[in-house]
Amino acid sequence: MIETKKVTVEITRNKVCSIRCNKCGEEMITECSPTGRGINVNYEAGYDSKIHGDGVTVSFDLCEVCIKDLMDGFCIPAQIKNRYVWEEDE
Repeated sequence: MIETKKVTVEITRNKVCSIRCNKCGEEMITECSPTGRGINVNYEAGYDSKIHGDGVTVSFDLCEVCIKDLMDGFCIPAQIKNRYVWEEDE
């Protein structure tokens, strides 16, 4: 026979209250505006990295303005595709 009893468990969760751009400090996500405009970058340094160190993980957030500023300095332009435009429309 299986015996059961009612158990109450308290669960604590972390909630993201805000995300700020690491470059300019602009707030990208808040409790009032849950849809942020930016990206989170997670980069794992490769074998024998001379800059960050072997196997080091670097993580940061960038807003759209800082992403554009970064891309404007590229020697080779980034590829940009609009997923909402059909190829024959381009």
